Amino acid sequence: MSTRNQNEVLTITSNLINKRPMLACVLLTISILFNFIETPVLAASASNQKTKLVVLLIADQFPTNYFLHCADKFQANGLRQLIDNGANFTACRYLGATNQTACNLATIVTGAYPSGTGVVGNEWYDRRKQTAIRVITDENSPAGAEESAGGSSLLLGNTVGDELKVASNGLSHIVSLSTARNDALLLAGKSKDQAFWWDCRTGTFTGQSRLSKSVPGWAKSFNDKRYSEQFLGKNWQPSGRTNVFASADTYEPQKSDSEHSFGYMINSDSKIADESFYTRFQATPWANQMLVDFAKDIVEHESLGQHDTPDMLTVSFPSFELVGKTYGPYSNEAHDLVLRFDQSLADLFESLDEQVGLSNCLVIFTAGHGAAAPAQMLQAQGLEGGLVDAKAFRNQLNSSLSSKLGKANWIEAFIPPNLYLNLNAIDHSNFRQPDVEKLTAKLGHSIPGVAEIYTAFQFFMNQVPTGPQVDVVRRSYFWGRSGELYVVPKSGYVFTSESDGIADGSPYSYDSQVPLLLYGSQIKGGTYAGAVSPDDIAPTIANVLSITMPPFSEGRVLNEALTSPGKTKYVKTGK
Repeated sequence: MSTRNQNEVLTITSNLINKRPMLACVLLTISILFNFIETPVLAASASNQKTKLVVLLIADQFPTNYFLHCADKFQANGLRQLIDNGANFTACRYLGATNQTACNLATIVTGAYPSGTGVVGNEWYDRRKQTAIRVITDENSPAGAEESAGGSSLLLGNTVGDELKVASNGLSHIVSLSTARNDALLLAGKSKDQAFWWDCRTGTFTGQSRLSKSVPGWAKSFNDKRYSEQFLGKNWQPSGRTNVFASADTYEPQKSDSEHSFGYMINSDSKIADESFYTRFQATPWANQMLVDFAKDIVEHESLGQHDTPDMLTVSFPSFELVGKTYGPYSNEAHDLVLRFDQSLADLFESLDEQVGLSNCLVIFTAGHGAAAPAQMLQAQGLEGGLVDAKAFRNQLNSSLSSKLGKANWIEAFIPPNLYLNLNAIDHSNFRQPDVEKLTAKLGHSIPGVAEIYTAFQFFMNQVPTGPQVDVVRRSYFWGRSGELYVVPKSGYVFTSESDGIADGSPYSYDSQVPLLLYGSQIKGGTYAGAVSPDDIAPTIANVLSITMPPFSEGRVLNEALTSPGKTKYVKTGK
């Protein structure tokens, strides 16, 4: 009941009190009841805040174990804010077998696995080009080249950002950001609204959009500040909240003797700001802060969250994987990176609150994949683990095939987990391809560190043998891009030809389980222990924004964490 109507009822009631007391009481009771019924409805309507900006934050490599050792050190306005006031899914796990960055970034934004997206690895073998390629290619450059000018995407299907672009008739702004070119362009989707990435050759951000191949003026101003160069010659000192893995230095593969104390100059072998310095800068917490500062400028200068339709900002943080490969995923550096990242997120959230209002944002944090503990660490604790040299594996397998089938180059490429047979050699032999595949799988099983090998013929005939990894491997197999054989290592083993012994991409929980935190006015806070997957992110975003899900999406809407607007508590609200 409106205030005007309430006043009219009270006036009539007061006039009737002396003349007809009983009628006055009835009218007064009706007035109170209407006021009691309607007030909550009005209050709910007043707090009916719609999401104006989706902020998707992806740490490239972030094992859930980091929460065990670091969560109690998070500050209130960083990750702790998402954990305490948002939805914390503690059993989030990718349901594909190839848990590599490119595969899983594609899954996050499409809700689909490699069987739908076609992204079967960080790279895969292209028989036409006879070389390895990545999801972002440039037809005018040598295969596999990293071109700062951008490139085209081999991702199949639309992303949730693409669907938002369609639903808003092109009015929504979709922006992606990373220090890695491939990440930024992959997350940008097909629409390529705006993508920014760090060019380690020049120490500046470059970008690409549908309308321009150059960065806008505000980005040029950011570049003119030469952000990274303020750290030239400075030491990476512990933040004071680390030393949770003081013994982890033993298993840090690429540390020099001068770096084992943790407190050293990142560019000790380079005294000038050159490509070597810019490359090493990416494996520092300052690279994360740089991305946050650039993201704040994006929100301000592109007016994200200030339009009639929702906008979307996706930020990938590759430094986690770079630090993990350089120092080890369980090193003091890795944990210090997590704690400093927490500080950077607090800075970002404060800026979002001032510019957009956190009550108008849907913030999502997850990771591209987890990380296996170094084989040396597992072995020291009496656990099984080891390295399988990818080049040696290929050579040994090819030698075994030659002894059985005749001398030839039977294997064309091995880019774990995909092994590509030399189809030309098979065509010129007296052997059928299914028979060669079967023999290769049998010989491969005898090599230490190999758990299972699946063949293309088995997939084609739907004759894949039963086993715990069958479903996840099916989701990761794409006909024509995957190899004739899909090789799964044993738990604790990794395929790598690199000296660091650090690799990802297995179907096991240490690679597949990642954090998932959702925070916003339409998110019901709490800890959720039920099984979920990052493929649920895109459908949930689509549901919150009331748009169509990406076409190949396999995930579901996380209904258990959705609630009526206005329920989430915020530290403060700027708008």
